[in-house]
Amino acid sequence: MRLCAKTGRHRPDHLKYLWKKGSWNGLSMFLLLLMVTGCHQKNSKDQPHERLAALSDSTLPAVRYAKGFRFEKGSEGTILIFTDPLKSGREIARYRLLYKKSAQPAPAGYTDIIVPVKRIAASSTTHAGFLSAIVCQDRIMGLNSPERLYDTVLYDRFRRGELVQTGRDQGFNIEFLIGCQPDLVLQSGVDGQFVPDARLSATGIPVMFILEWMEQTPLGRAEWIKVFGSLTGKSEAADSLFNLVEKNYLRIAGFGKEAPEKVAVLTGNVFKGTWYMP
Repeated sequence: MRLCAKTGRHRPDHLKYLWKKGSWNGLSMFLLLLMVTGCHQKNSKDQPHERLAALSDSTLPAVRYAKGFRFEKGSEGTILIFTDPLKSGREIARYRLLYKKSAQPAPAGYTDIIVPVKRIAASSTTHAGFLSAIVCQDRIMGLNSPERLYDTVLYDRFRRGELVQTGRDQGFNIEFLIGCQPDLVLQSGVDGQFVPDARLSATGIPVMFILEWMEQTPLGRAEWIKVFGSLTGKSEAADSLFNLVEKNYLRIAGFGKEAPEKVAVLTGNVFKGTWYMP
């Protein structure tokens, strides 16, 4: 028996045992196993983005209800693809989610985002809601119209000056935003306006258009939390939370399906003579 150098515990002397038995084949296989294991550990530690790229498609977040995004496996990381939820097949944007800056520039039509993102500027309080749900509200450094926040933690950060106002409604104060140097800008996507401001592009600040409001179902909207999870390194937390929301939603929806009397409901609000529905 020998002491293990790492744990200090006794372990069998495998080499001595194989030598006594004359098992040269066994000794060769043992040494080969050590070499392969050592190489695998080194690559996993030194090249995390390559480890991500090597994952099979089955390890990517599954999308069950949302029509506006999907994940694909890329050569250097996960590819996040946004499509128009209202127009099937219309692709809006492609993002490469990388652990470190790639030696190769992003291909045409792609935007590179280094994850996990640490400093986020958002145009909508709904973006803040997603981030708060996975306990990433400290990643939000700027927000448009922060006085509309219902999250007391974020609102207190705004009152203390830790979360700055970067604009009003969907309009950013671009010069101020550039000075804040966020890692990512989240913009609410509006049909026909999916092109980042040229001044942001020139400084290398990536812009992502969030389309959750265009989804046609409540679960489709809620599933966008998986996008926020992939950006912040909280994919497992996002998946778990969505699974809980899905379970509770389907349970409550079942009550309505079993009700003996069906009730017609019209939702939305009127604005300047037009009735708007979610």
